[in-house]
Order: sequence, then C-alpha cells, then structure tokens
Amino acid sequence: MTQVLGGQYKEIFKPGVYEISIQTFSTQTVLKASKQMDSYKVGELVRVVNVVEYVKEQRIRGQLDDTTWVSLKASDTGKRFVSPVNPGTIEIIDLNTIPRKVVGVQIYVTDDRWVERTNWVYESHGEECYGPLGHARYNNWKVPTGQHIASVNVCTKNHKGMDKCRGIEFITNGGESSGWFGCDDGEITAMDCAAETSIVGLDLIMSPICPVVKGVVTAQNLVDLRMKEKMAAVTTVTNDEGPVGCSGGHHMVAVLVLPANQEKYRCTLSSKLPELFTTIRGCPTCNEFFCNDYSYRGE
Repeated sequence: MTQVLGGQYKEIFKPGVYEISIQTFSTQTVLKASKQMDSYKVGELVRVVNVVEYVKEQRIRGQLDDTTWVSLKASDTGKRFVSPVNPGTIEIIDLNTIPRKVVGVQIYVTDDRWVERTNWVYESHGEECYGPLGHARYNNWKVPTGQHIASVNVCTKNHKGMDKCRGIEFITNGGESSGWFGCDDGEITAMDCAAETSIVGLDLIMSPICPVVKGVVTAQNLVDLRMKEKMAAVTTVTNDEGPVGCSGGHHMVAVLVLPANQEKYRCTLSSKLPELFTTIRGCPTCNEFFCNDYSYRGE
C-alpha cells in the first residue's frame, strides 16, 4: 500500500482592494522592520498593486498604491491581516493537484545494511515518509539541480524467511547515480517511469522493518491519488443516523471548507462559521449545512 499524507492548500494573494482585519501599519520598504509610515485601523480599505512572499520574514507582503508596504498574511502562523473585498482576489491552490518535484531523498539504513525507510523531500509540498519509523542511520542524497529521478534500482533479499529491501539506488534523467544505499547483493530490479513524469515515492509491501519495494510512485500517480481522495471526501456520508438532517430528507454530503466558501457553509442551526480546511456536512439541494457539533442522517 502506498503511504501518503493529507491534503495541502495555499492561498495566493493577488493585487486588488483589501479590508484591514487587524490594526496594522505600512512600512517604507518590503522589510517589516523598515521605517513605519501610515497606520491602518480595522475596516479601512487599501489597494494592493504588488504582492511578494517574503520568506525570510515569513510574511506575504503587499505594496500599496502609495509605494508603501503592509503585511497581508503571516505564512508561519496563517494569520491574515486583511480580507479581500472582491471575490477572486485570494485564490486557493490545492497543492495536491500540482505534480511534485523531489529535491532530495533521506535514506535510513540499519547497522546491518538493510534499507528501513526513505523520506522524500519536495520543493513546495513538504515531505512524505515511505516505510516504518525506526532507528536506522540517516543518509541524505540531493537530486542534482535541474534533474529529476527517472529510475530506481531496488535490491531485494530474503532474510529469515522474509523478503526485505536490501539496497536502493536512484538514477536521474541526466544519467547521474546516487550510488547504493544498503547493499546490492540480492535480486536487483530496475523500476522506471515514463519520460513525461518523474518518480516521487515508493509503492511498498509494508512490514515491521525493511519493507519490500514493489513499485514506484510517479508525480502523476500522486496527483491522481490525491484527487481520488478528494472526491471520496465529497461523496455521500454513511454516518449512523443522528438527530440532524436536511429539510428534504436527502443524503448528506461532506464539503471541504475554504476561505472562498466559508460564509456559505455557516451552520444552519447554530449560525456558527465552520473552521477553514475542515469537512462539514450538509445538503446543497436544500442549501442547509451543519457544523461538527451535530450528527447527521441520510434518507
């Protein structure tokens, strides 16, 4: 079974008119520690003409039409200093619909030279771990700049009646090799991917230690898997019957709450605003939605 992590989303701020949500001030340059210029109270409107993600200060900064700068969002905490006035000013990008790019692989090898797990590091999607969490020794291999992993050589060997991953080697589309991690003294299988994609993970037969690699996960595989998971999240809910259902008695569906639809999915019974990036349930037909303080029933 391929091991994967949960969904990830990113807010893309665009030039436009914003309302100040938290009292703040503008600065002379993009640096938030630069000279303070004007102060802004909650409810005031500002026009952003340029947006910069300033990674060093963990801020998304917006340049105003008077050339000064304000913080739009703290990327480390998720706190927003402004709210969009016009729909579409903030775009929600589902990162799982974008093919991942591997920048490095961390390989964990036991003292007796068996591969326990690999941790794949992506350019903008964090990391994913393939294999059990143990105490093997850590090795790090960086993908050469401008290249991607096109092939993986896997060495499988039987140990105490069980097949295990004895070694692994990564080959790039430029023909460069990582060299072997573990050993190559067993049955070696070359696992390639199509030229139009790249390898971003492993398909494993899990075991308590040193699983068997049965295949590779490509960038497109992972996109397809994520979309399948997302579609499953919005299909009919099969919860046990509860005290709350829609007026029309329809099957309830699960809905992912995003900034663009958060207000629409306000709880019909309590009027509570649902939390962002959680799943709530409701009936689009009757336009009724219920927060997670309630249970749900179908027909």
